[in-house]
Amino acid sequence: DCKGPKAKELLSFLEEKGELPLSLVKELGFSHYVVNRLLERGCAELIFREKSLKNRPQELKDLREVKLTPSQRRVLEEILSEPGLHLLTGPTGSGKMELYLTLAREFVKRGKGVLILVPELLLTPELRSRVEAYFGEDVGIYHGKLSKREKASTWLKALKGEAKLFLGTRIAAMLPIKELGLIVVDEEQDSSYKEPQKPYYNAREVALKRAEALGITCLLVSATPCMETCYLAKEGLVKKHSLERRIGGLPLPKVNLVDLTKEERVGLFTKPLLEEIERVLKSGKQALIFIPRRGYYSVGFCPKCGYTLQCKYCKVNLTYHKAPQVLLCHLCGRRYRPIFRCPRCSHPLSFKGYGTERVEEELKLIFPGRKVVRLDSDTVKEPIRGAKLIKEIKEGKWELIVGTHIAIKGHNFPKLKLVAVLAAELAGGAPDFRNSERIFQSIVQAVGRSGRYEPGSAVVQAFNPELPPVKFAVEYKLEQFCQEELLGRELLSYPPYTLGVLLEFQFEELKLLNTVKEKYQELAEELSPYFNFPKLNPAPIPKVGGKHRYIAFLTTSREEPIPKLKLLKETVRKLFNESKKITCKIDVNPEKIV
Repeated sequence: DCKGPKAKELLSFLEEKGELPLSLVKELGFSHYVVNRLLERGCAELIFREKSLKNRPQELKDLREVKLTPSQRRVLEEILSEPGLHLLTGPTGSGKMELYLTLAREFVKRGKGVLILVPELLLTPELRSRVEAYFGEDVGIYHGKLSKREKASTWLKALKGEAKLFLGTRIAAMLPIKELGLIVVDEEQDSSYKEPQKPYYNAREVALKRAEALGITCLLVSATPCMETCYLAKEGLVKKHSLERRIGGLPLPKVNLVDLTKEERVGLFTKPLLEEIERVLKSGKQALIFIPRRGYYSVGFCPKCGYTLQCKYCKVNLTYHKAPQVLLCHLCGRRYRPIFRCPRCSHPLSFKGYGTERVEEELKLIFPGRKVVRLDSDTVKEPIRGAKLIKEIKEGKWELIVGTHIAIKGHNFPKLKLVAVLAAELAGGAPDFRNSERIFQSIVQAVGRSGRYEPGSAVVQAFNPELPPVKFAVEYKLEQFCQEELLGRELLSYPPYTLGVLLEFQFEELKLLNTVKEKYQELAEELSPYFNFPKLNPAPIPKVGGKHRYIAFLTTSREEPIPKLKLLKETVRKLFNESKKITCKIDVNPEKIV
């Protein structure tokens, strides 16, 4: 039935080989027409097969053999003996990772699946090197930077049970792992677990609910747990376990708290800090400088008329990046050509503020000839590059590391002897009810990178050294900080004692503001028995992407949240559905109110 020389030739190939990949058939010179002709006449059959892809190779390798200490072994046995929700705390370097990897190995031995979540993409290679040392290379990797084929391959591995251990960022919380027995959420306090786009889920909360529904074990891990988790532990809903000391009996870094308003300074570098950096460099060790801002200057303004460089579409200051010579909006990503004279009065513009670029440049000037590297989202844009940079730092190729938050999360740098926090208050970010929590967490995490292989030190600079989160962090008084912070939240009826809901209204035309206010008032009158409605106000960032933003942070009791949230959603839809020019975002348990 199959006429034509090409069709006959292909048919004879198939009879000889049994089957051939379609890609090879085309490479051999057989056209799409010839293939279709065989298929239509029933002379051949097209078979689809699933193909598992291998993980991309990575730079980092970690083949250490580690034995658990008696305290680690005790905690391990406690968790193994009682399925449910657990919290593992302890100072940085106390062996939390080794404990949960040993726990994961126990579950795999029992034939159970294990999911390990990390907050940052840059941590995936760091942890993966330890995971592969325990489990070999047959580990499922799942994060947003993978190709569609790689994601599909990992998803099928999970569904079919072809791998037992899976490692990924927040998106991995949804993996359909066969016979799942354990979920580990590393650095559980991290705001990166919150999805900024719809649906606004938090991977930590997904992990807890999934474990409860399946009746399995979920382990939250952090040296600085979030207040929601501290509340669950206080109420006995999560069992808390603590590792009291660093591995090998190493002391926590000796911290020098420096007052920025009193000490002699070179830019943001105080004299005690510069002396400490000099001492560490002379000893052949590394120093890490933490500042939670990237770029060179954070604001440009006219000292004569007050004009400020802002994004045309977002009401935020543009950050000057020196390397690519660009003014960048860190919200919408729009780039602008730099200007150095005021467009209003032609007076020369002034630039202020510090970012990682400027800190890097000043360090090169102060310590000429020293090897300085930057670790932020500008220099690390994908996992392979990130893993390579981390490997170089581990090997001691860089002496001074300047980094944002991605430099202080979960990394182990053997030669790091000193950590400096340039301005402690900057770590708090948005001025909302979580500000103190973020300051405390950032300082503890930063300081904790120091002295993990031999005694280390840290310098924490602050404009207000008496600020409670700064003082508690410097002394690593976790219990005292949690008690004070939770007491304040309870007095003010803030989460976790209530459920927080952020309502955000966006609209392009300012004349729609009155309509928004009227509708919001109707919403408040209708749902006041269920929610506490504050006054509607402009958002701290009042304009994004060309749209005006007004927000209200609602609170409600924690009892029966689902019916109340459903009612809120239905009422918002009913009131605002008529106007397509006004959008309303409902974010439950927001990480930041900006």
